[in-house]
Amino acid sequence: MSTNQIVSGWIAELRVALPKENVEEVSERLYKEGIGLGLNYEGTLLFMTEDQQELTEAVGITLHGNIPTLHQFLSEAEVEGLGVDANTAYRFTEIWYDGGDDYRSTLTLEGYREMRSK
Repeated sequence: MSTNQIVSGWIAELRVALPKENVEEVSERLYKEGIGLGLNYEGTLLFMTEDQQELTEAVGITLHGNIPTLHQFLSEAEVEGLGVDANTAYRFTEIWYDGGDDYRSTLTLEGYREMRSK
């Protein structure tokens, strides 16, 4: 059954966007490695997620375990050959309904830049 989820992590612009024809292949590889890295559908943004949980209450407190640092995010990206621009890195929290695509995957580079400019 689909539910609302809450997830947090890091997101940043790739220094070099992936060619559209490689995005799905790289996304699948990252998913299989299970390290929490993922790409948006454009291949322009990289994210690292941790601590995804079902959102059972609209209010309350959630305790987080081992939260990766910015350095860990940037290092994992480099290990995977996906350099990111550290100046564009931000922490994010997302609430989404897992019966559809998550927002971080559908977010465009233009949309991300617009969010950062506010």
